[in-house]
Amino acid sequence: MKLIWGFTCPITINTNANTTRSGSTSSEEIIIPSDRRHSSSNTPAHLLISRLENNKKDLINRIKVYPDIRNNVTQIHIPCRNFQRGGVYELQIVEDGLEADSQTLDINDERLKQQLDVRWPVPELKVSPQKFGTYPENPVKVLVSFPDVECELTRATALKANISEKQLPEFWLELIYCGEENLCDGSNSSINSISGTNTKSSVLYAEQILGFPQERRITLKCELFGFAGHYAIVLRPTKPTPSFVTAISYVQADWSKKFVFNVHARSIFPCDPHTGVGVLFEYPACILDKSDRVRLYAKLRADVASLKPPTSLHYVTEQRVNKGKHSLHFDCDLFSEKYVEYCFVYVSQAITDAGPTFEWTVFQRSPLK
Repeated sequence: MKLIWGFTCPITINTNANTTRSGSTSSEEIIIPSDRRHSSSNTPAHLLISRLENNKKDLINRIKVYPDIRNNVTQIHIPCRNFQRGGVYELQIVEDGLEADSQTLDINDERLKQQLDVRWPVPELKVSPQKFGTYPENPVKVLVSFPDVECELTRATALKANISEKQLPEFWLELIYCGEENLCDGSNSSINSISGTNTKSSVLYAEQILGFPQERRITLKCELFGFAGHYAIVLRPTKPTPSFVTAISYVQADWSKKFVFNVHARSIFPCDPHTGVGVLFEYPACILDKSDRVRLYAKLRADVASLKPPTSLHYVTEQRVNKGKHSLHFDCDLFSEKYVEYCFVYVSQAITDAGPTFEWTVFQRSPLK
């Protein structure tokens, strides 16, 4: 009996190299030797589908096979859901309920086994826009797809096929802040860096993707892009898988032109005791509430008789910016004539807990003459 197997759902098999890609279509042949054919052609056999990994063989499925009594060729259609992960699979023909003899299919007969190399499908990422200002007005949209997969495998299709979610391949789409580096892949960062862990790059956001969706649309909110610099959007498997081709796309954010900062005074003194010194500012609509702040620094006059270098700025105080408000006032009690200059600094802070200085303005302590 000659056994041919094909696939009702997409699995591409290269008959020369015994390789296939998870999610495509074709067929392959197994020839059962004449000395191993059973005399009763209507006795069912089974096709065992196993996955080989780490010197272990995991049985994926058993498909009952009834030999075609009219022909020496029996065609088996293997559903694509049996090949959910890349790796080496073994296909084996066995018969149940029969004693091993010269007329019985021998499960140890290597001629009744075939190994199949299943390659992971290659994902694609499309990101729009790819260059924008910090806290962009329009959200960044990501399209995740597996274009070579014709047999879609997702949470919804798995439910219809009675496949547990735990059996589906799991991937994560990550947004990584690279800083000044125009290329990074997040290999030296972790999701815990959101909480403030110092790493060379920071994972700002992660979303789970199960299976091989033909199209998965993800919207990255504007508050994720609070830093100027380079970002990487990466799709990677949950477990390290060297044979999986990681998809990566890069975007760049410049400081938003929506940031405007000014001090509502020509000088500190004289200071109005009722209003103090006011500062005015504008910012993008989606900044984080109470994350930005205005800091006040003071600078002493340099002592020319001293060998010490001129003093640096001294921190005085700061006030948080309430989203929706565009002004703050600093009491006159905060200012002293012993300082020659005061600096107001607007600090824009993103979700990574690092606060880069966006802009500052320097004012003399008394009116300029």
